[in-house]
Amino acid sequence: MTFRAKTGILIFVALLLLMPMLLADKLFVLTEIKLEEREYKGVLIVWHVESFEGGMGSRISWLKRKGNSFAKTKSGLFVEVMKMTAEQTVDALEKGERFDVISYPHSLGKKLAPYLAKYGGAVSISNAYAQSGKSAMCAVAYMCGGYALIARESTVKEYGDILELPLLSGEMTAGKSKAPICKVVWGSNGNSPETAFAALGFTQEQTESVARTFPPYTQYQAYAEFINGRTVTLLGTQRDLSRITNRQKQGFEAVEYLFVGGYTDLVQYVSVCADTDMEEISQSFIEYLTSVSVQSSLVSIEMYNVCGLEIYTAAPYTEMEKALNGNIFVPEVF
Repeated sequence: MTFRAKTGILIFVALLLLMPMLLADKLFVLTEIKLEEREYKGVLIVWHVESFEGGMGSRISWLKRKGNSFAKTKSGLFVEVMKMTAEQTVDALEKGERFDVISYPHSLGKKLAPYLAKYGGAVSISNAYAQSGKSAMCAVAYMCGGYALIARESTVKEYGDILELPLLSGEMTAGKSKAPICKVVWGSNGNSPETAFAALGFTQEQTESVARTFPPYTQYQAYAEFINGRTVTLLGTQRDLSRITNRQKQGFEAVEYLFVGGYTDLVQYVSVCADTDMEEISQSFIEYLTSVSVQSSLVSIEMYNVCGLEIYTAAPYTEMEKALNGNIFVPEVF
């Protein structure tokens, strides 16, 4: 074997021996670059608190999906959404626990106020849902629902205009019920349906008078009274639209809706914690939740947007959307 041939073989063997080291070094460089691209930004803690009923489906599941989608736009970020009751939230805060972002209803606003930071991000919500004073600085609306007076069409045909039914005297029947029944009922889960009733044009005296004809109901209990024929009308919410629409697919009779266009307190807000060390990411998440694409996706849980968008295509959802997109009063959070 010639010297050149021996030298060639030795070089080849040396290359074979060095190849794993060269590849390992290359892989280390690639891994180092990959880690640098995926810079770890931490975990964004989001507390989600509910009081009033939603539309159809889970609001927290929707929020978790949006959290995951948002995290994908920020390398190394994770979003953890935790469902809390109002009582758990207050208790946790008193014990020193903190969130980065909190989603909450109007009824919890005053208790949260001391823990919230001023919001300095962009907002794209309509003026009707923009708060004023301290509320404007801290609370950003990101989904809502509304009210509607609901009656069976057969009842309206028999007794007259839907707006007159709550004040009629004497015994009446609704559906298959033959027993004396209420003229109107509503339920509350931390909201103020009596204010919505007054927004239909009823006086304070009339509102207080009819409120004395039935016990305090939850929203579901009030709905059950209507379905079972124990009330002529129901002052319901977006949740009742969903429930009744689904029942009608199973043969429930036609109903008539009168949507409350002047008032809603069925609004969910988001705020940033005053003690967070992730303020920029928190504000960015709120901006994301109020973006057109995310607001449009509220149709999947039959809730309503706060940006004046038209996301529904079929009644009765389009009518409620129109009422909520109109000239509406939303009470202050704090």
